[in-house]
Amino acid sequence: MKPDNALADGASTAILILVASELELQGLTLTLPSRVQIACTGVGKIASAVETTLQIRQWRPELVICAGIGGYYGSALELGDLALITRELLIDEGVATAGGFLSMETLGFQRCTIHSPAAVPPVFDQLPFAQRHIPGATVSTVSGTQKMADERYGAFLPAGICENMEGAAVAWACQRAEVPWIGIRALSNFVEERDLERWNIPLALASLSAYLELFLQEYSPQ
Repeated sequence: MKPDNALADGASTAILILVASELELQGLTLTLPSRVQIACTGVGKIASAVETTLQIRQWRPELVICAGIGGYYGSALELGDLALITRELLIDEGVATAGGFLSMETLGFQRCTIHSPAAVPPVFDQLPFAQRHIPGATVSTVSGTQKMADERYGAFLPAGICENMEGAAVAWACQRAEVPWIGIRALSNFVEERDLERWNIPLALASLSAYLELFLQEYSPQ
């Protein structure tokens, strides 16, 4: 889905929606208000951080929504449900040692948890799927085995965590630019042994579209 509501030169936008891939961009069905923009960052931390910075510079948004699909580890949600994210964790930034994993924060280099200064995303009772406030886990290597998933995320049971490849990078860029952010992720798969036949991307994109449509109706100024 391409936006056709470009703002006049010098104008700012209320909400900037960022998705990682063309699949997500084209899969969304939204009516964009006049002060809402949507853009694709590219998949992964580097592309997301760079493109988020450029998009913020161009549009000067009041809020950034890092939207998309993601994997879920936990027992409280099902495919097609939504993760509402205001805390992103850099899960695999660090050093693997014989004694266990040492995060970048443990090593003294950088914080590995990024909190959003924005208001908590709302739960819309009229939607036919669950919406839960859980953290996001931003990775460079997606968990493709049950063993890796359990080692990374066992501590987050039962509520769970949403694995993705962009959230913390978008959050970091927003933080440096002093722009509030939130994450909205629809669950397309479980974080387990990788099996694409168990994924449901169309369902996740439909849920994401439905949530964002309501959110924009309620919270985007004209």
